[in-house]
Amino acid sequence: MSSTGGFDIHVVEDVSSSQDEALRRAQAGAPAGTVVWAQAQSAGRGRRGRSWVTHAGSLAFSLVWRGTLVPEKLPRLTLCTAAGVASAFADEDIWIKWPNDLMVPHAQPGVFGPFRKWGGILVEGSFAGGRLDAVIIGVGLNLVPPPGGFDPALSGRAGSLWPQGTRPDDEAVLHAVLNGIAAASVRAGDDEAFAAVGRGLWARSILAGRQVVVDGVHGRARGIGPNGALLVEQDGGQVVPVSAGEVSLAEHPPTT
Repeated sequence: MSSTGGFDIHVVEDVSSSQDEALRRAQAGAPAGTVVWAQAQSAGRGRRGRSWVTHAGSLAFSLVWRGTLVPEKLPRLTLCTAAGVASAFADEDIWIKWPNDLMVPHAQPGVFGPFRKWGGILVEGSFAGGRLDAVIIGVGLNLVPPPGGFDPALSGRAGSLWPQGTRPDDEAVLHAVLNGIAAASVRAGDDEAFAAVGRGLWARSILAGRQVVVDGVHGRARGIGPNGALLVEQDGGQVVPVSAGEVSLAEHPPTT
């Protein structure tokens, strides 16, 4: 365990899920800034119950966050976290897929067009006495590909930030990412500051101007709303905010 930069980092060699372990610690009174850094996970997970595979080239951790954010603004924290993670890699070509995916360009087209997913974010609230007591921010990043490459089932979807053969300093990367999240997360509770985060993310969004299908809503993605919803313009010009759902790209070229 190390404690630097305002974070109390617990290195866990093998755990079912860093998210579950961080939640357990938060419910036992662990302070804000507690980090569970998983070297291996037997049941790592992402949004909507999907599994997340931790491998030798990945970085997986969960952070205990405590603040005064009201529950309806919790989706903002996912987007602020995405902005914070991206800020830690300012020299890289990082893109965002609303609401929680980190993307990089790829030479071959796939499920997400000319992009691959190299990271994901899972934000979960812990409630006590009817109030939001803590938030667990989980982050999984494929820094380099796993030995032997990605599972064929992930073909056209999964990617990594750096190529095989690169060996990043995982601890340095972890601290850079944590610092980025800490700086960005404070903007979640401020309307004007979050609006600026949303504009910045939209400028790097793979959905901008694209025809999408999300939560049964069809239309063109037009932006990020005040509380983090995806704004979808339907035929006829009506703009519908979609607060949650899985976004699929339609086969139409992007427009401005």
